[in-house]
Amino acid sequence: MCGKIKFIRFLMMAFVGLYPIIAPCQHVTEKVFLASDKMDYNLGDTISLFGQICPTDTLNDSRYLYVELITQQDSVLLRNKLKSDDKGCFSVNLPVETYWKQGTYHLRAYTRLMQNFNPLSFPCYSIQIGQQKQDSMQETKEVRCLEIGRAHV
Repeated sequence: MCGKIKFIRFLMMAFVGLYPIIAPCQHVTEKVFLASDKMDYNLGDTISLFGQICPTDTLNDSRYLYVELITQQDSVLLRNKLKSDDKGCFSVNLPVETYWKQGTYHLRAYTRLMQNFNPLSFPCYSIQIGQQKQDSMQETKEVRCLEIGRAHV
């Protein structure tokens, strides 16, 4: 009798230990798409951001998200909490202060649900503040595509 109890206890412990491996993983994921009006800004300009939250499960829609402007040293300069509309779209204007250092900054956006996961999954891209690129494009009616530093018409 004692052996059967030990065996049942062993089976229960083994099942509890293996449950995360056996059970199908159901992660609720969301995607945030983020874009800006341009990639180079002068000091005193305004960064216009827009984007959309795309949930994969309509029961867990996130209506709020956070947009951050980060320095190269991973210091958060600006953080805005935004509410998206019914379709998940959002937009915000971020002022570029005149006393900021020139250089490369990073924009990223995430929801509260995404905050629990690795920050590498957040949409993040670089912008230049205070420095115009050497290969600046003039306004033209032609469409240009950049490929590894070269412009093609």
